Amino acid sequence: MGWGFEGLVGRDLGPRGEYHIVELLGQGGMAAVYRAAHRTPAWTRTVAIKVLDPYLSSQSGFASRFLREAAIVATLRHPHILAAFDFGDEDGLLYLVMDLIEGGSLQDALHTEGSQPWELERVAQFADGILPALSMAHRRGIIHRDIKPSNILIDAETRFAFLTDFGIAKVVGEEVGSYQTRGFLGTPAYTSPEQVMGEPTDARSDLYSFGILLYRLICGRLPYDGAEPIAIALKHVNGPLPAPRRFNPSIPDPVEQVLTRALARNPAERYQSADELRQALSEAVGRLRSLPPTGDLNAQSHQAVTLAHADIRSIKSSALSSRPALRFLFWGILCLPRARRLRLYSQHAAIRWCKDRFSCSGANARGGCGVESNCPIRTDPGVARLADRSADSDSRTTAFSNAWCDQHTNTR
Repeated sequence: MGWGFEGLVGRDLGPRGEYHIVELLGQGGMAAVYRAAHRTPAWTRTVAIKVLDPYLSSQSGFASRFLREAAIVATLRHPHILAAFDFGDEDGLLYLVMDLIEGGSLQDALHTEGSQPWELERVAQFADGILPALSMAHRRGIIHRDIKPSNILIDAETRFAFLTDFGIAKVVGEEVGSYQTRGFLGTPAYTSPEQVMGEPTDARSDLYSFGILLYRLICGRLPYDGAEPIAIALKHVNGPLPAPRRFNPSIPDPVEQVLTRALARNPAERYQSADELRQALSEAVGRLRSLPPTGDLNAQSHQAVTLAHADIRSIKSSALSSRPALRFLFWGILCLPRARRLRLYSQHAAIRWCKDRFSCSGANARGGCGVESNCPIRTDPGVARLADRSADSDSRTTAFSNAWCDQHTNTR
């Protein structure tokens, strides 16, 4: 930064010197955060003060833009947003005053936990706090532009998550540019493709960054890495998205689909609002909540059947309006006796589960899922039972099953 962090300790800030800086808590590329005592005639409380690098405030027009943006952001009031309640410019020092959250950032928590993926229920609970906060800000036309773990604070006692630094990335980015050494409009590992290319950004840019954060929590690592920040940033534009299951094979299909859509390069192909992303993630995780809490093969086979039946229900409307062959297939399945339909559904679930969990080829899984002597799940009672129910089906059920698999599991 070119200025002394410790030099402000013991100094008073504010029009009446009401903020007494006690200690340095942390520092980044653009600012330092201090613990301070907010003193009034009636009481004294502890607050956090973020002081920006004087280099920025020395640039023409920066201070007025920063204070104008701070005034807008200060109007944000949400349980999961840590907004500044005071701000100012004193002797060339631009500062923001916020409540002090004891407990550290999400980045600190991830560093402590290492690369262990989060449980999906924990991810959903986390998103249920941050995404409504983003939604409220977006409705007011306020874009964060720098969503990352270090800008999310976790209260040590309540475990509440708070989103911080709204608006700062905007005014800093206008001053320093995207690729200059003093800063980056966003953080390379979490920035959206349009930010990298210097194109206009909107709420969908924040959702992309949050999608990267979800990828990190669910997979235990970031999708892109590189030796230099610019190399990481360009992968958001040019590099293929690594399949989430490459790093966490236990991710269910619906959750992987949420991640893939959230990280689409084209903003028009992403979720269009924070509420939409929250609903999709909640539904994807919610489909798994009624399943057995165990991680054994029998529970996973139960999960496969549940998801397969949900898929069958979800294609009803599209099947009725699509090409005649698929309409015939759909109505043909409904005309089967219930026992035969269940055998068909079970075979579809077993084949899908094998392919997902053990990468069985279509030829091996075809008609013999769980029955082959060398199948790694032959001894699992749940899947073996599904296979046995499929094996005794008559030729008519098998024909429908083959057609179904061709349409929906690509096993041929």
